[in-house]
Amino acid sequence: MFSSTNRKLSAQRSVVDCHCGLRAPVCNANTPKNKGRQFFGCSKFKEGTDSIVKEEGCRIDEIMLENKMLLTENKRLRLENDELNIDEMRRMRPRALVVMMQILRMQHFEELVEQDQKELVDQELLEDLQLVELYFTN
Repeated sequence: MFSSTNRKLSAQRSVVDCHCGLRAPVCNANTPKNKGRQFFGCSKFKEGTDSIVKEEGCRIDEIMLENKMLLTENKRLRLENDELNIDEMRRMRPRALVVMMQILRMQHFEELVEQDQKELVDQELLEDLQLVELYFTN
């Protein structure tokens, strides 16, 4: 990867800085294969293929194209991940409802048990009071 390439962000992006330090303005390709295609290229762009500068990527358009492709792939993967998460939530919804119903039943059961225990204690207290009353009245 050409990590040493430094792009200066501007509104028009008409000129960037190449990693070699030179300005790399927008150029138009004149080759039959890429006629009219725009790219960023510094003045060393046309140097021979043995040039370190050329090997190191003064052709910034390739870097930008790769970046655009990676951003597109990233967006596609994020959308795919979102869809998978939505599907998983849909699959889990019935199970979540069952668990929630079980929790509510348990809470209701605990409330009933607590209420029964309270009534039982109240009944025992009432019986104890009646015994005490009987004891003192006889």
